[in-house]
Amino acid sequence: MSLTDLAARRARRGGPGTPMEATVLAAPAAPDALLRVEVDAQAGIARECPWMARGAALPAPGDAALVVESDAGELWVIAWWPQT
Repeated sequence: MSLTDLAARRARRGGPGTPMEATVLAAPAAPDALLRVEVDAQAGIARECPWMARGAALPAPGDAALVVESDAGELWVIAWWPQT
């Protein structure tokens, strides 16, 4: 399936999906490594996705994250924050 097909399917569904809450499963090995998360509404399914570093701080297991799905069906972490 091409990206054009995926974009057409997404348009029929009404545009981009709603941001979803997720939980960080494992700290990334490096700032440029993918982040392993579990979308809270999809328990038991681990996903790896790009994320944005904040200085030297790295996400830790149990931290909260906000993810969105791209038109290609990939998840992207758009925000994350520590849970205390």
